[in-house]
Amino acid sequence: MSNEDIKLLIKTEYENGTSMSVLSKKYNIKLNTIKGWSYKEKWIKKKENTTTKRGTTSKKKKQPKKKVVFDKDFEIKEDIMRNLPKEQIIQKHSICERTYYKKRESVRMAMLERTEKMTDEIIADVYPNLKEMLMSMSKVKKNIIITTINKSKDGKANVKDLQALEKQFDIIKKMENELKKTGKLLTSYELLEIDKALTDEEIQLEKIETEKAKNRDDIKDENISITIKGV
Repeated sequence: MSNEDIKLLIKTEYENGTSMSVLSKKYNIKLNTIKGWSYKEKWIKKKENTTTKRGTTSKKKKQPKKKVVFDKDFEIKEDIMRNLPKEQIIQKHSICERTYYKKRESVRMAMLERTEKMTDEIIADVYPNLKEMLMSMSKVKKNIIITTINKSKDGKANVKDLQALEKQFDIIKKMENELKKTGKLLTSYELLEIDKALTDEEIQLEKIETEKAKNRDDIKDENISITIKGV
């Protein structure tokens, strides 16, 4: 797992309530380093998790260390990021499916955030004037529409002229749509479509896992049958 992946996992857990001191021990990262990341990237803690907050009781008793638990959590997430099969991860770490899915969602959110950050940086570098470009394209489309209307009114436009204007309009529109996608300017409908695609992908992966498990069971049954016949 790269340092950037670890950083995103720390950020996700911190913003969901885990204290920096706990995360420092869990991921073996210096506390000042985590504080620096938080200050530089303006991390926002959404809620306080009292079970992970470092503190003392009224008698100032030290909280027990949970290094073993932290190491296991780290290893599970690392295996998920390495795309190991679900059943292998569950057996390896002796966890239930519910725990597996919670860890996978945490990793997924961290990876999505990393992708978003990288995409934003690329857009800012390649298209610093994205808004102006889109405005210019809208004006060009407007002019094409006005020209088409005027020519149609005057009766001066022939079929070839109208087809040329239509082709020009389609090219500009296609380029505009590509820029919008690059700039992540999606409509509500497109966002719903993406969400549906992600859900379908999750279902498909589950079907594949189920089919693999079924095939393994079939092979075991065949081996047992062959052994009995041999005897």
